[in-house]
Amino acid sequence: MTVCPNCKQRLHLWNISQNCTHCGVNMRFFGFEERFINDAKTAELSMARVHFTIRKLKASLIGGKLQIIRLILSLVPFFAFLIPFGEIGIRFPFLDEKISVSAKVLFELIGSMLDSGSTPGYFSCFPLLNELRDSSLCGDAVRSILTGSLFTAAAMATALIIFLLPYFLFINIRRMTAITCFFSAAGLLLSGAGAVFLIEGNQLAAENAQNGISVSIQYGWIAAIISFAAVLTVNFLLLKRGIQVDLDEGMAERVEIAKRVKRGEVILCDLPQPIVETEETRKIREEIKKQKTEQKQEESIKEAELL
Repeated sequence: MTVCPNCKQRLHLWNISQNCTHCGVNMRFFGFEERFINDAKTAELSMARVHFTIRKLKASLIGGKLQIIRLILSLVPFFAFLIPFGEIGIRFPFLDEKISVSAKVLFELIGSMLDSGSTPGYFSCFPLLNELRDSSLCGDAVRSILTGSLFTAAAMATALIIFLLPYFLFINIRRMTAITCFFSAAGLLLSGAGAVFLIEGNQLAAENAQNGISVSIQYGWIAAIISFAAVLTVNFLLLKRGIQVDLDEGMAERVEIAKRVKRGEVILCDLPQPIVETEETRKIREEIKKQKTEQKQEESIKEAELL
């Protein structure tokens, strides 16, 4: 059995009519107007949130010259790591390998794993380097080289994060800009630290050329530091200046009301329709009111003529 939504009386299985046998209400269309109004309110709030997110994303990405420059510069740090920081040479009996300290190694690793499911041959050198950390002959050089490589890898990961961050600025423009500044500064320090340890490893390896370990320093670290500094400068300027989001009338109010409805602070049924009246909706309401008034006047004239 079911219950009538209007009078709450129970209906039997043989009551197949869409009208209640007790109160006569059409159960199929009962509360239709209320549901229709609530759906309209939900659509108004949902569309406001969607448009608000799009406006924020547009303002943060291409809303001005600095935003466009930031979007372009976010690509630069990661591609700067294509220029090697240095090249590690390992020469022992039955082993002669050179490893580039750059993003090239990462791309080669990914490409090799996708192609054949294995890693490049020179990756087997890293366990050997780890074993040589405590060597009395080349331990100091190896420790500096590995530390510099780890700092460089961390800086590379930071560059990847900076590449992705602009597409999450719509979450909170100011906060995400501050986070980008933090990662830019971190990438700057990590790149500098990686270069320092690699240079130190080069000097220690050069002191004993017979230890089988060598490092040739290249200039990728300069490109990385400059790119991180550029990203940091632009984001700091945007953080200081602020980013203005161009919003339509009533959009911010609708978004705030939508948040309150989601938190349960406001009940959707208690809100008016439209929820926020703007100049456009005001004109529509006045036009509808005018049409209804004219319609009533026409009906009154027809009734008078009939009389």
